[in-house]
Amino acid sequence: MIYNILIGMVIPWICLIFLFKKTAKVMLITFPLGISIAFLANDWGEDIFWGITPYIEKNPSLATLPINIGYFPLLACLLAYVQTKKVSNDNILIVLFSFSATFIAVSGGFTVRRESRSIS
Repeated sequence: MIYNILIGMVIPWICLIFLFKKTAKVMLITFPLGISIAFLANDWGEDIFWGITPYIEKNPSLATLPINIGYFPLLACLLAYVQTKKVSNDNILIVLFSFSATFIAVSGGFTVRRESRSIS
């Protein structure tokens, strides 16, 4: 759980502070949206597709709390920041951010272990 807190919340929040100093308006709009989407997607996904360790019996989504309020809002804010700078085409940016987030998730970049659950 310490790993999830450090990688999923502390390091992204340091990056988010720097982004907030650059573009506060973009952050105030996209940060709550990123958190909302992260909670919705992870709670739905944990019930059906995957499991995150450590598994906490009383509240299984507690292990993803640091990731939901750190890593995923950082991705949303970075995408919005890069889009406001008009670096590239929006479609290319969305595909690039989607593939990079998926690669980090699959490689175990922000969680220690994953266990698959079968649908029953």
